[in-house]
Amino acid sequence: MQSSSIEVYIGAVTEDAARWWAAILAPGQGWKAIIAEDGSQMIPPWLICMPSTPKFVIRRTTTVGKASALLAPPSSNRAFEILEDFYRLHSVGSQFLAALAAAITLPAHRFWGRPTRLPMPAMHRTQQRPFNDFDPQYIKDLKDQIPHYLTVGGDFIGIISSLRGLFWEPRITCNLASAWLHPPNIEVPNLEDVKSVPGRFEETTVRICAIRRPEIAPLWLGAAITGLTPLIMREVKSGTPPLNRYAAAWFDSPQHFVESPTHESPAESSFIRRSDVWRLTHILNEDGGYPGAPLTPWEPFGKTRLQDTTLSVQIHQKCRDHRLTYVSWSWELDDGTCLIDKPPEALASLTSSSNIEEDISVAKKLPSVFRDSWPESDTASEQATSCIFQYVTVGGEGFPPSERDVYMHDWTGCRFADSDSEPDDGANSTPSLAASKVERLEGYCRDQEHVIDQTLLQS
Repeated sequence: MQSSSIEVYIGAVTEDAARWWAAILAPGQGWKAIIAEDGSQMIPPWLICMPSTPKFVIRRTTTVGKASALLAPPSSNRAFEILEDFYRLHSVGSQFLAALAAAITLPAHRFWGRPTRLPMPAMHRTQQRPFNDFDPQYIKDLKDQIPHYLTVGGDFIGIISSLRGLFWEPRITCNLASAWLHPPNIEVPNLEDVKSVPGRFEETTVRICAIRRPEIAPLWLGAAITGLTPLIMREVKSGTPPLNRYAAAWFDSPQHFVESPTHESPAESSFIRRSDVWRLTHILNEDGGYPGAPLTPWEPFGKTRLQDTTLSVQIHQKCRDHRLTYVSWSWELDDGTCLIDKPPEALASLTSSSNIEEDISVAKKLPSVFRDSWPESDTASEQATSCIFQYVTVGGEGFPPSERDVYMHDWTGCRFADSDSEPDDGANSTPSLAASKVERLEGYCRDQEHVIDQTLLQS
């Protein structure tokens, strides 16, 4: 066998199973996978083309049963059984689920034009051993859930959006986005123990996800295996990552501040949080002037006078039931019937599952490796701040004269809204957002000790 080839031992299998293995491991396409739709031929999202190297050499001991005269691929149920036999043969344990998670992310690679980079397999010939990792009922339940996993994989935009949501934190405002994203984008990748070991950063990110968002940790594992991590990190770094908020209900993983409920204001308060103003504006949207939510997930900072808000916000600001709720999802079939999915009670209300207080209490017991350096670039904060404030100015509301200094700051991008005003000589200006950001960030990191868990970096 050539050194550039990999031997795949499949044991004692039927001729049909051996032919299936030969087809899926053949260079290029082992068979032409086509979906017929309205007279057109469509390529399925899971279609892949194998490279010419390395070559796979299939080894087997004996042939069981007779070969079928048909050259059609096996059904999905039969293919699952073939894979199950293979995993039992090699007793690969949890790699069975890791491979499934990786397969779910394959359509996302096709949509974003990203090549799939799988780790080189290390095969060894073995005898069949008991497959004790999962009981038969678990395997049966997993098999029954395959159609659901295929549906999730088909929502490749929702998958990527949910994976980006790992780095969103509901208590971080738009002008602090750069500082919050600094550790995962700059600090962690440049740690000596991380950058010196290929794949260590991806492994670290998966571990962080398992703590912060266990609901989507398997998807993060699949994305790390197939090589989607660089794409996700690049878009997260921008401060305005493309989002699909419907995916938040599907994956039970919030990713935008409008998904959180409004805050309860004191009865006699004359101020309201800007985040609640934006949230109510999006939910109420009585005149249809706001077709969607803000394009950045980071909430605006500070408060504003209640009298300066729209009438609809003033009417509803005392309500406690204004929040986004997942009602149902429907799928109309070709025969005219409709499938309707209703969420479990736990998914009905979209609230963050992240417990930052608990994260901090654990972090205080760990050695800190957070450097005393601020982000060199405020791009994420600037982009997020500009995007969130333009949501209301471009939407037609404008801004109150009492908040001119805030809206005329370079970061808000709203100077065009007051082009006739006199140049600002600085005498009446408020402290810059950048300066206030640094002061708040210093206190935030000093008081709450955001640190990198060095134990996550250990293999």
